[in-house]
Amino acid sequence: MADQKLVLFLGGFLAFVAFCAPLHAGIPGTNFIRGDANDDDLVNLADGITILNYLFGEELVSCVNSADVTDDAQIDITDAIYLFSYQFLGGGPPPAPFPACGPDQTDDPFECLQSSCP
Repeated sequence: MADQKLVLFLGGFLAFVAFCAPLHAGIPGTNFIRGDANDDDLVNLADGITILNYLFGEELVSCVNSADVTDDAQIDITDAIYLFSYQFLGGGPPPAPFPACGPDQTDDPFECLQSSCP
């Protein structure tokens, strides 16, 4: 019985992953501003909060690549910390494309579904 439940769970999980994978496929080469997680053409406190909300499942991000502030192909709490450090503690700026719109120069799994950048 436990084996059947595990198979059913794994089957449902794989179906969920297959359904969600296209949502992050995005448009290759879409311009964005790294750190502009809420896609309002500004990089400010609201973007760090958006990243935290995304991590805790409270908010969606239309351009996941913009939330990867450290450009390490992961969205985690270090992205919000890096952004806050830049904004309030004199830390280094996010990697390109920043502070202006541009394409991602690194190979990672993230793309943009939409961006306010031309």
